[in-house]
Amino acid sequence: MACPSCGGALGAPIPYPGAQRWQEARFAADRILFCAQCGLGAADPLPAQAALDAFYSGGGYWHAVSDAASQSAHARNQCRHRARHAMQARSHRGRLRVLDVGAGEAWLGEQLAPAAYDFVEPDPRLRERAARRLGEQARAFASLDEVGGGYDLVFVNQVLEHVADPGAFLSGMAARLANAGALYLEVPHADYRF
Repeated sequence: MACPSCGGALGAPIPYPGAQRWQEARFAADRILFCAQCGLGAADPLPAQAALDAFYSGGGYWHAVSDAASQSAHARNQCRHRARHAMQARSHRGRLRVLDVGAGEAWLGEQLAPAAYDFVEPDPRLRERAARRLGEQARAFASLDEVGGGYDLVFVNQVLEHVADPGAFLSGMAARLANAGALYLEVPHADYRF
């Protein structure tokens, strides 16, 4: 299997954290292979995008952590830092159009007000709860297929590692940017949970 990022050789496997949880979702990733060239880790076997979409839209990913007060506080704090970092790098005049992909509880929307905030969250319970909390200041989408383009800023926080084809996904993000738009991309590095 070639690295989905750089095409290098994957090797040096480690056991997949939480393999039991993923097997319950009907894909059997049982280890992670790391690229010798760029260091990216990839699940082996790599699940098909349809299986990933079904898992994330079915509520199986967030159900264990989304109601924990400590998790919400942590997520809010991280969103505050992300928003500050992204806004410092932007020299945009006027009201920003922002897209947050894989928004979870969409705490970023509160940090970016009064930006025009759209978010994609496949988990219907989280999407509806965030939409109620944010009200008219946000638009909620279940899928990227529902989202157009012209965004000044697109956030992809801890999402790229959850897609089957990172290159195609990033091309889709680039297509949603306005001229001179910016992509904020964050991925885990030796994630502390693992």
